[in-house]
Amino acid sequence: MADQTAPPKNDDSTVRILTLNAFLRPPGIKTNASDYKEHRVDFIIRHILPNYDIVSFQELFAFMSERRRRLIRAAEALGFKYWYGSSTKSWLDLSIDGGLLTLSRYPIVATDSVQFPRGKFSDWLCAKGAIYAKIQLPASGTHLHLFTTHTQASYERVLTLRDPTARIRLKQFHLIHRFIMKKTLDRAPGEPIILQGDLNVDARVHDSARSLTPQGLFSTHSSKEYRAMMAVLSGDSAVVESLIRSPTQRPTSLASASSSPRLASAVPPSSTLGPSTETAVAGTKPSTAPLPFRDLVYDELGYHPVTFGDIEFNDHGAFQPKDLILTGLAEHASCQRLDYALWVDPLPMPPIPKGTTTISQPRYTVEPAKASVVPLHTHEFGTSAVFTQISDHYGVATTLHLVPVTDPPAVSSSSSSLSVPDQPTPQSI
Repeated sequence: MADQTAPPKNDDSTVRILTLNAFLRPPGIKTNASDYKEHRVDFIIRHILPNYDIVSFQELFAFMSERRRRLIRAAEALGFKYWYGSSTKSWLDLSIDGGLLTLSRYPIVATDSVQFPRGKFSDWLCAKGAIYAKIQLPASGTHLHLFTTHTQASYERVLTLRDPTARIRLKQFHLIHRFIMKKTLDRAPGEPIILQGDLNVDARVHDSARSLTPQGLFSTHSSKEYRAMMAVLSGDSAVVESLIRSPTQRPTSLASASSSPRLASAVPPSSTLGPSTETAVAGTKPSTAPLPFRDLVYDELGYHPVTFGDIEFNDHGAFQPKDLILTGLAEHASCQRLDYALWVDPLPMPPIPKGTTTISQPRYTVEPAKASVVPLHTHEFGTSAVFTQISDHYGVATTLHLVPVTDPPAVSSSSSSLSVPDQPTPQSI
C-alpha cells in the first residue's frame, strides 16, 4: 500500500501535483560521503509516486546515468503513461542536460521547452531552462498549462539585486515570462497556469538572529529578490525598475502591496518601504500584469516555509540542522525557501448565448484546493534508511479541484458567443 504523503484520491475531480528537486546529479558528484542516488530513486518510486497524479522533478539528470530512464519505466508501471523532460546531452555538447522531468497520469497533449543562455559557476555546464506540458485533465475537457524550471543557483548569500547570480536569475525569469506568454496565447477559459520548481530565490529575510528562532521561522516578510521575481514573472516592469534602482534597500516586504491587487496575494505586508518602491507600486494601475502570478504556499500559510537547510530545536531551545547526510556543510541551518508552486487563475467562462438550450460538453474550471511544503523525511514512511530525507530540498505539493461551472444568465447572441475549443487527441510523449 502506498504511503500517504498527499490527500487520498477519491475521484477524477481532484488532481494531486508534486514538484521536487530530486538532487540526483550525474555520477561521480557528491556532497558528503555519498548522495545515495540509487537508493533514493528506489524510495521515490516506492513511496512518493503512488501518491500523486503529476510529478515534476528538477536535478534528475540523464547525463551518463540510467536513473532517469529507470524512474520513467517504473512510473509507467504505476500509471504515469505520459512524460516530457529536458533534452539529453553528450560530451560533444560541452554541457549536461537540464535535469527537468514531468510525469503525468493524464495525457500530455502539447510540449515545448526553452533553454537559458549559459549560467555562472557550475551552472555553466548545465543546459538549464524551462519545460512546458499542456495536460488534459480527467473527465472535464479542460487543461492545465504546467511549466517547470530550475534557475541559476547562488553559492553565497544574496544581499542585493546586483549580485551576479541574482541578475542572471532575473534575466531567466524574463525569458520564462515570455515563454509562458507565447505558449498560453490561446489558453481557453477555465484553464490555469502553474509555474513550479526550484527557482533558487530565497524568499525569506535573514536580517537578525531572530530568523533562527521558532518565531522567526514564521516571519511574514519577503526578501527583495522574491518581490523582484514575482514582478518579473508577472510582467510588472515598474516594480522591477524600482527594486533595481534601490539595490541596498532592506529586504522586507512591500507595505503598499494592497494598492495593487495583482501583488497583494504574492507579497506579504510590511511596515518598511523605500520611497522609490512605494511610488512605483502605488502608481501602477491594478489588473494590468499580463501574468498575475500568486504564490500558492504563501497564500495557504501566510509565511514562507523553509524548503532547504531546515533546522530543528532541542529541549533547551537550541537549533541544529535537520539533515546532515545530503545537505552541504555551508548550507546547514541556512533556512531558505527556494521551491515554489506559482499560479495564474483561469480565464473566466463566457456566458451562454441567449436561446442556447444545450452545449456539447459540461464546462469546468480549475481551483487550487491546497498547497503545502512536504519535507519527505524517511521516518514519515515507517521505514529506516541511511539518508534522513528524500532530497536536500523539500517538495511542494498542490491539490487542484475540477469544478463544474454554474452558467451565468444567458445573454444575447449578438453580444456574446460560446466557444468550446476542439479537444486534442490524447497521445503519449
